[in-house]
Amino acid sequence: RDVWRLHGHDQLGALRIRELTTSRADAHLKALSASAGKLCRIVLVGMYGLAARHDVVKASPIDKTKLAKTEKKEIRALTRMELEQVRQAVKVYATPTGKGGPRRGVMLTAYVELLAATGARPGEVLAIRWEDVDLLADPPVVTVTGTLIDHGVIPGKPLHRQDTRKGGAPSHTVVLPKFGASVLTELYAQTGPDGPVLTNRDGGWVSASNIATALREALKPHES
Repeated sequence: RDVWRLHGHDQLGALRIRELTTSRADAHLKALSASAGKLCRIVLVGMYGLAARHDVVKASPIDKTKLAKTEKKEIRALTRMELEQVRQAVKVYATPTGKGGPRRGVMLTAYVELLAATGARPGEVLAIRWEDVDLLADPPVVTVTGTLIDHGVIPGKPLHRQDTRKGGAPSHTVVLPKFGASVLTELYAQTGPDGPVLTNRDGGWVSASNIATALREALKPHES
């Protein structure tokens, strides 16, 4: 629904089913970013598949469309200096301004530290529970066992924890560096001893989209 609202409704929504040609659909998809184009094409394939099954069209105009070619960027870890810059930006963002209103970025600092400490995916970090953490082990460890599925990712389902990792990958245990153990020790006093390690104001799971938005806002001053 979000993809169609953002990238289809205003651009293509006024057309009749038979008025969307392959060339027009192709041009529209190629004008979008790679991720948006891919998702929009999935929506259109579904729409025209339904239309074909009801004999509204003889063939789907989407079948021959192509997405814009993109070059895959090399994946690399942050350098130590870049990590320190992120930490500082997040610290500034999360510091209360004294202007009143709800405090922003309450869990953002801990989230960034746990991303760095575990090397896990964002959804996996958000899905860590206290039962997955052993701070008394020598050295302390955390076991990544699941991932968080955000609102609307699965139609009709709210934010929830999936008890398997992405792609069905097996659970794995990570030895925590000193800073990772420290941030979890501090968090224990706030959100322990059971349930999610990172929580929202109501003690529930933290939305991946919400915390990603907060992180982008925190890093804005550092964009070139």
